[in-house]
Amino acid sequence: MQEELNTRLLQKISYLEKGAVLGMIVCSCFFLAAILYFVKANVYVILISGLKKKVAHVRNKIKRKRVRRIGDKGKNEITNKAYFKLIVLAFVGVGSIYTYRTYYVEAAVITQLAIDEDTEVMDNTAGDIGEKSPKLYLESKGWIGGTGEFAQYLFSKDNRTFTIGVEENTFHSDLEKESFLFQVSEKESGIDQEGFNKIRQYEQGEFERKASDNPIYQKTLSFETEKNRHKVYSLYLEYINRWGMPLIGDKGAVENYGNILSGTFKSKKLVIDKKCPEIAGLKLEKADKKKEGIRFAKKSVSETYNTDEIYNTDKKCNTDITYNIDEECYYNTSVKGMIDIREKYLDLDSIHIQAMPLDDRAREAVKENEAESNDGMLDILAWIHTKKGNLHQISFDFAVEGKWKFILDCSDLAGNKGVSNQTGQEGIESTDITIDKSAPELSVDYKGIINVMEAESSPANINKKLKSNGEKITSSGNELFMKRENSIDICIEDMNLEAENIELKLYRVKYGLNGKIEQNKESWEEITEKIKQEPEKQELEKGEQEKNSKTVMRYSVTNLDDGHYKLMIHCTDKAGNVMTAEKSSETERCIYNGYYESPLYTVDTKSPLITSVILNQNAVKKIGKRQYFQNAPQITIKIQEENFNKINFSLEGKMFYSNGMVMEKEWERFKSQKKSLQWKSYYEDGIRINETNIQVEAEGNYTLNFGVIDSAACVANQKNLQITYDCHKPEIIYTGVDNESGDLIFKAEENGDDKKKNTLLLFHKYHFFRYFSKRRMNVFIRIKDAISGIERINYAFIPYEEQPIDINKFSQVERTGAEKINDEYFEKEDLSEFSITVSPEKENFKGYLKVYGQDYSGNVSEMVKSKGAISESLQLHKETSNITMKMPRAFFTDKEKNIRYYNNTVPVQAVFEDTYAGIYKTQLYAKTTKKKDSSIKTGKTIMWDGDNLIYRKRQQIELEADKFSQFDADNPLTIQADLEDNAGHTEKNILNEKVVIDNTKPEIEVVYDQNNQTQYYNFSRKATVTVKEKNFSPDLVVWNIQGSNQKYQIGEWKNVQGTYVCEISFEEDGRDYSVGLSVTDKAGNKSEWKDRNYFTIDKTVPQISIQINGIGKQADQVPYFNTERIITFCIQEQNFDKNKVEYNIDAIHGKSRITIKNQ
Repeated sequence: MQEELNTRLLQKISYLEKGAVLGMIVCSCFFLAAILYFVKANVYVILISGLKKKVAHVRNKIKRKRVRRIGDKGKNEITNKAYFKLIVLAFVGVGSIYTYRTYYVEAAVITQLAIDEDTEVMDNTAGDIGEKSPKLYLESKGWIGGTGEFAQYLFSKDNRTFTIGVEENTFHSDLEKESFLFQVSEKESGIDQEGFNKIRQYEQGEFERKASDNPIYQKTLSFETEKNRHKVYSLYLEYINRWGMPLIGDKGAVENYGNILSGTFKSKKLVIDKKCPEIAGLKLEKADKKKEGIRFAKKSVSETYNTDEIYNTDKKCNTDITYNIDEECYYNTSVKGMIDIREKYLDLDSIHIQAMPLDDRAREAVKENEAESNDGMLDILAWIHTKKGNLHQISFDFAVEGKWKFILDCSDLAGNKGVSNQTGQEGIESTDITIDKSAPELSVDYKGIINVMEAESSPANINKKLKSNGEKITSSGNELFMKRENSIDICIEDMNLEAENIELKLYRVKYGLNGKIEQNKESWEEITEKIKQEPEKQELEKGEQEKNSKTVMRYSVTNLDDGHYKLMIHCTDKAGNVMTAEKSSETERCIYNGYYESPLYTVDTKSPLITSVILNQNAVKKIGKRQYFQNAPQITIKIQEENFNKINFSLEGKMFYSNGMVMEKEWERFKSQKKSLQWKSYYEDGIRINETNIQVEAEGNYTLNFGVIDSAACVANQKNLQITYDCHKPEIIYTGVDNESGDLIFKAEENGDDKKKNTLLLFHKYHFFRYFSKRRMNVFIRIKDAISGIERINYAFIPYEEQPIDINKFSQVERTGAEKINDEYFEKEDLSEFSITVSPEKENFKGYLKVYGQDYSGNVSEMVKSKGAISESLQLHKETSNITMKMPRAFFTDKEKNIRYYNNTVPVQAVFEDTYAGIYKTQLYAKTTKKKDSSIKTGKTIMWDGDNLIYRKRQQIELEADKFSQFDADNPLTIQADLEDNAGHTEKNILNEKVVIDNTKPEIEVVYDQNNQTQYYNFSRKATVTVKEKNFSPDLVVWNIQGSNQKYQIGEWKNVQGTYVCEISFEEDGRDYSVGLSVTDKAGNKSEWKDRNYFTIDKTVPQISIQINGIGKQADQVPYFNTERIITFCIQEQNFDKNKVEYNIDAIHGKSRITIKNQ
């Protein structure tokens, strides 16, 4: 009963502990949610599924306090107070649960332990609850642990027993049903059939107690199978005792056989394997890829290699896949071995591949690689493993030279040795093989080489610029040039060489129609007979067959005749290695795909021959050896030579001008054609002719030397050619001190009395005449030709307006010494220029000069017509020149002083005439008589219909009033006209009448001596008239004085400091006086004056009388009236003004006095 209570208590404790763990997990999630909420305030507290009711209160509380505005951000953030409460709550929850678990569970355990000690039912010495659980017991021996994919397998090649049990006192108790399950599965397979599966289940009661004092209940199983079969077992045990305690086991012991988890034990796969690995065979073939040193790689390394495959000869054994071939095979490359092993549980670590050496080279290789050698054999550590199902393939590459045999051993994980499926013996051996990668070594030595060209001197290559390699051979495309003494030495060396595998052929070849090499009709066998073979075989080292030995084959060819030859060599050894040569040697450079092809072997003892140098046109002239051409000639060169290339041709010489100066740039440009010359070759009567054309392009004097040296150093004859190509006409040079560029040089005839003897006047505006002189002219003519030089000059003076002279009547001057022209003459003499001086027959000449020249190439210059030339004497000038002038009519002319007066712009015109030499320069101007250097040159040329500016010229000046108004009679203007003709003669004309221009009106002013600013004056008045005018004349004054009478007096005009004054007196009475006058000066300028206010002079006193009606005029007494009376005032006055009348009337009334005034 107590035991049942203890069991229930333990179950409750287990439940409580699980609940505590779950509570801690929940609180931890709650705490994590609080942290996330603090990081981002807008994230709500995560609700844990299954805890909604418990979390709801906390969540609602947080929600109520969560939202608060902070500043102006407008964001929701959790308050610090709510966050602090949340953290405290999470910590309190975790702490409470942990305290509950610790104290409550530990108390329950202590209580349980106390129960066990009281009842003494369970025997657990450790005192820990884990050791009170049922304990797994395992016992078995002789198993081998698997590796790799079979790491969870245990193997044995013998039958085995396996004991499994449970260590627990109450294992068979009937107090309560226990949780127990034990199964054993097995799978068997053989060679010819698939395996089968079966599962057997054991009851708890089948476990027997090991001993009465040992609480282990066990079951012993037997695992076995038949020969050539294997069987796989696996165990499954699940057990939880009645107190809910799961099955446990010792970690170290359990891991060797399986694993245990939550009361369940699962064993590894237990394999009883009595089947040996089956080795299908060792297959050998050429390695597809090649990499030296692969045997030194680490195990399980897989690499990709690169190999140049070379095929064996047909006479050797087939090196495709072979199985244990008895016949020895040769390989000239790496050997690839492939072994097929059929085994499910193959132990890869047991694979051991070795190479057994069978000759000295192999044994030496073993000694050199001690690290990979074992018992005198070479371990092959690098191999590749592939698997498909139970079929394993092991492949390896082997590249060590020598004679070998391969041996392989292996076993499975149970320790069964691999057996050959053919011999039934353990392991497998290959047939003997020989790896020979050393090819026969060829050397060809040429003696007597004169030159080596990079390519053949064939017609096809004639325009390729071939380079000379000196005596160095770089490829079969070279051409070797030999003289009469020549030879070829051939040597072949190899370990496994046989004479029947050597092929030598010597061909005589020629250049075919397409310019390429082709075989001559002569058979190669006849030429090959000239090859002499020396002793067929020389063993460098004699001994056993396995000893290293080399065979040397030597051949030679000597003193071949003139011609082209080709040598072909091919050789292979027993392993199929195609011959090669020393690396980077001349022989190695001529081997292609295993065949040696010699450079073109040319024997040449004949010198080239320049047969002809031809020009494509006839020369215009020939002087000595030099030929002259107006059109660019083409030079054709023909050379007789079999072995010709463009580089064999040489072009030397020079180019120069007619003054002997060398044309360096032009010569280099012409000489550069040599590089681009296009040659062609053809055969005439079996002789090769090489031809090219050289085009002369630049003008010049050429001296050319042609030469040829062929590639065999044979020198040809030399050809020379002297030609001049000049297509430009001679040029007449027009330069001089007194002449513009572009004109002949004209000079006046020298005269010792004339300081200006060389002066010439140029008139650029003339369309014809340009050169003028007072005396006879001398003309200097110079003609230039830069290339062939000037031969002669022709000229003629032609009078103006006369018919041209026939060209045959021109005067002619030739250069002397032309017959001496050669290269030396060019260097000493300057033929580029030819000059003469000529003159017209008469002193007075008016006409032009025509000139042309001719060079040695027959080029005639353009007919040059000079500008017109005039030479004129002084007498002729006076007869042919004149000046006339005229002015408009003046307003006033002072005949005494000979002065004309004008009040506006005065045009002055002059007509200049010179009918022979023509007018060169004219001048029309005005000047003053009193001031020095005061000439006013305002002349302007004008033209009317019919004027010819060359011989007749009109010129006009306009004397503007505004500019010349400061001049007067004391300082008038003088008009002058000057003329100078083109010959240098001058003439002047001065007008007798002088000019005064005045466009200023006179200034008039009238001033009165008495001026009371009224119209009436009772005294005399005097008016002073002032006129300001430098060209004043009293005769041109007109008076207009108004008034009631003519009783006024006009005085004389007086000149007061350039101002003219006149007085007018008004002495008598008169009405409505006013002064008016007009003044006109000598130039016709008019001014007027007219008073705007009239005045009256009245010196007479007014007469006054008074009349009263009823009283006579002569009343002596004071009258008295008793009625009204009218008083009348009478005033007698010519200039009466009622507003100026004043009167008083006095009245006495009694003692009072009354005065009445006019209003």
